This record gives sequence, C-alpha cells and structure tokens, in this order.
Amino acid sequence: DHSMALTKEGVYSWGKGDNGRLGHGDTEDQLSPKRIDALHGKLVLAISAGQGHSMALMTNGLYTWGSGAEGCLGHGDTADQLSPKVVSFLLPCFVALPVALQDVHRQLSILRTEKDKAEAVTLGLQRESQALQRDLKTMQQQKEDLHEKDLKSELEIQRLREENKRLQISLGEKEGQLTTARKDASALQGSLHALQQEKVELQEKDQKSQVEILSLRQESNELRDSLNEKEAQLAKAEKDASILQGSLKVLEQEKAELLKKSQEEIHGLQSRLKELLEMEQKAQAQFARLTQDLSEAQDLTSFLIKAKTFASSAFKRIYEKTECPLHGHRLLDSLEKLLKG
Repeated sequence: DHSMALTKEGVYSWGKGDNGRLGHGDTEDQLSPKRIDALHGKLVLAISAGQGHSMALMTNGLYTWGSGAEGCLGHGDTADQLSPKVVSFLLPCFVALPVALQDVHRQLSILRTEKDKAEAVTLGLQRESQALQRDLKTMQQQKEDLHEKDLKSELEIQRLREENKRLQISLGEKEGQLTTARKDASALQGSLHALQQEKVELQEKDQKSQVEILSLRQESNELRDSLNEKEAQLAKAEKDASILQGSLKVLEQEKAELLKKSQEEIHGLQSRLKELLEMEQKAQAQFARLTQDLSEAQDLTSFLIKAKTFASSAFKRIYEKTECPLHGHRLLDSLEKLLKG
C-alpha cells in the first residue's frame, strides 16, 4: 500500500499513510514522493517497506515506524509510530559500525565530488561543442555567400571583357572607316579619343575587379583555415569528452567495489560482535563459578583455622598431663608439623 526510495538527497515515501507508515508525522496519504525529514542529513544504509510499517538501517541503529500491531516495530509495545524511532534493544550491536564506516563514507564523498566535477566538465564541453557547431554553421553560410559573390564577380568580369572585345571590334571598324574616309578624320578622331577614354575606364574598372577578387579569395582562404581550426578543436573536445566519460565509468566501478567491500566489512564486524558477546557470557559464567569456588575455599580455610586452634589446645593439655615430658614434646612437634602441612 506504500512505497519508499533511497536517494542521495534522502529517503522518500508515498502511498497510503495509515498508522504513520510513511514517516511524515501524520496518517495522510501521499500521491507523490515526499522526503522523510526525520532522516534527512543522516547516512542511511538500507530501507524496507512492510505491509503496515517501514524500516531504515543506519550507522547508529535500526529505525522503525508505522503500525505497531503484535510488536512488529520492536519498541516493546504495540503502539503506532508516526515518525522514525530507533530500536533501543539493538543499539549495542551498532556501537562499532560508525568507526568502521567512517572511512567508507569519506571515500564515497570523494567519489561523489569527483563525479560531480566530471559531470560539470562534460557539460561544459558539450556546451562548447554546441557553440562550435553553431560557429561552424555560420562560417559555412558565410563561405557559401562569399562563393556566390565570387561567382557574380566572375560573371561581371566576363561581361566586361566581352564588351571590351566588342569595343575593340568597333574601334577597328572606326579605324578602317578613318583610312577610307579621310574627310571625316576630325570627327572620327574625336570619337576615337572618347572610345579610348572609355577603354581606359573599363581597364581601370577591370583592375579594381581583379583586386576585389583577390581580396575575396584571400578572405575565403582565411575563412577556410579558421573552419579547419574549429573542426580540429571540435574533434579534440569530443575526444576529451569521451576520455571523461571513460573516467566516470571507472569511478562508478570503484564506487560499486567500495560499497561491496564496506558491506562485507559490516557483515564481518557483526559476526565478530556476536562472537565477543558469546565470549562475554562465557566469561561471566566462569567468573560466577570462580566466585563460588573462592567462597567455598574461604569457608574451608576458616574451618581449618578453627580445627588448628582446637587441636593445638588439645595437644597442649595432653602434653601438660603426660608423665613423660620427652614423649609429650615429640607429640607436640608432630602436631605442629601436621598443622603446618
């Protein structure tokens, strides 16, 4: 009836909110994912969504919330929990986990930072590649415009040359008429002078067109060189982006290996903790037996002291009543050796 998701921004839950199973401090339903504020900013290792309750495994303990029917939350009662609450009974099992996971968390943070840097560089290269592509299109358009302009200039020059040829033909005809009609020499000379001036103007115009064509060709060559340079930069940027993507894949593989290694270390620490608890129980049992043996030994020592005092008093009385002092002295020495033994 409800769902959960673990992301780098936190834990999200949505769906049916009965008994507080979503962990938002109420029983309202959520139609879209909502972050659980009680777990924000904490290192969550794993999550689980049950039928009417939820759990989150963290470095400092196991948290449960939702329906407490039949004591499934582990808090020692059957009350519902609207927000995540740590299972206090399991806290001793998590004492060593923060120390073991501190280095892993630091390595994961470094990997996330390197990944973010690589993504930023990749994004910058993509933007630069897009800008270069736009510049390339603009330069291609400019190149096409220049080519079209060059074609128009060549057509104009060709037209001027054809006109010059026609003028030369006309000039020849005029010169022929001059030789055949001396009488009209003055008029023809005036016309010839005008034609020569027009020819000079046409030649100057042709020279200017040649200069303009050379300038346009030079500009076209420069644009072509710039285009080649931009294409080389684009190829280099694509190559750098490919290298960065390869580095990003390597970082992701290292991240997965570190996560797997940390999980194995956690499992080993839990097994070692279980063994230490069993050893502690055995040591307490041995300590209880030693305490009992010590008490029995103290009772026995007290009894021997009393027996030694009683025997010493008895043998002294026997020694005082015996008829043979030597025999009583030997008897007392034997008693003292026996008591010392």
